[in-house]
Amino acid sequence: AFVNRGDAFFAAVNQGLSLKDQLYQGVNALMLDVHSYQGNVTLCHGKCSGIPGLYPRQDFLKAMEEVTNYLQAKPEAFVTLFLEDYTTNEEMKAALGKNQKARDFLFNPYTADVMNRGWPTINDLILSGKRLMILSDRGDKKDLGIGFAKDLTVENFWSTGLVGNELECKKRWDEIPLDRTDPGFHRLFVMNHFRDIPL
Repeated sequence: AFVNRGDAFFAAVNQGLSLKDQLYQGVNALMLDVHSYQGNVTLCHGKCSGIPGLYPRQDFLKAMEEVTNYLQAKPEAFVTLFLEDYTTNEEMKAALGKNQKARDFLFNPYTADVMNRGWPTINDLILSGKRLMILSDRGDKKDLGIGFAKDLTVENFWSTGLVGNELECKKRWDEIPLDRTDPGFHRLFVMNHFRDIPL
């Protein structure tokens, strides 16, 4: 979501709208790639070092501020962030520690015991004020309230091929089939449909 024409100059983009505009036009789930770069959690696509634009990067805290500002402005909204995560627990803890609003909005699926009790309704989450969920593809941040995607979701493989014609819906993770069922709750289904050519 952050590789876009609105937030910075990139040689090749995945989205035409800024993060803010995506949110205000109804996008309630954003995929962000988080890396450690020069001591900060940074949004990078591919690698962080190299030619700016070719290897795009943005400040994670600025992106989080856009999300929390939107949640403040839209009290009926719920946003999910999906992290392709290359950070440590300590780095992410430090980054979230700089945004009190994000910590206040954050819904913790583990303290809510969703794997045994099921998911709360969106209305319950809105009434509670817990209107931000963060899911990571790493399992080392559960203590921060960040869900481990393999605990909570099923997901199809991200690519539909070079030109988008490979439409077989295959699982992303070998150990988690798309039709997996669990006794206590229903997993969220994450539907990917990316072409290999970003334009």
